[in-house]
Amino acid sequence: PKSVADPGYDAQVNVVGGLNVLRACLDNSVRKVIFSSTGGALYGEPDVVPADEDHPIRPLSPYGTGKFAFEQYLATFQRTFG
Repeated sequence: PKSVADPGYDAQVNVVGGLNVLRACLDNSVRKVIFSSTGGALYGEPDVVPADEDHPIRPLSPYGTGKFAFEQYLATFQRTFG
């Protein structure tokens, strides 16, 4: 996968790109963002099926790591900016 071959590019698209969207939302007074993540990339091989939100996060690729990082940024933005 591209994320494995070039993790920097993947982070630029999925993390930095997402941060750019959040900054644009702040700059334009957007109050709500709906984000649909990808469970398979975050949880790796689940211990139980279906995996719930309390399942340990164990990404298997840079793509999954980037998705998890952006979810953390979303939470930080929510705490910081409301």
